[in-house]
Amino acid sequence: MNPGGGGGFIVGSGMSTLGDESNSVVASGVDTAARNLFVRVSETPTSLFPNTGLRIILYVNHSPTSLSCVINAPATTCWNTSDSASVPAGATLSILAETLTDVEEVPLVTFGYDLVSE
Repeated sequence: MNPGGGGGFIVGSGMSTLGDESNSVVASGVDTAARNLFVRVSETPTSLFPNTGLRIILYVNHSPTSLSCVINAPATTCWNTSDSASVPAGATLSILAETLTDVEEVPLVTFGYDLVSE
């Protein structure tokens, strides 16, 4: 995570609190690529943490990838359609919700990405 920032990993589906990378899912049994990340939050970032934003990063096998985006108020969405991340067969996928300052609470986050054949 960002030194001086707050946040944590979110689960792939359902409601949860922020946690560690145990909030991960196992990917497909074949090699794929993750693309087209889309993220929506339930409220603007400044309503919870003024003067900052929220960064969402896809992790593959406990390592950050370039598939990420940042939501800065007044926006409630972000997307990344230009980057992709290789996802080996059986890899674990995690999503990090990271505030850009030292705040631990984040709004409800909805996200999605495509897994496509390489």
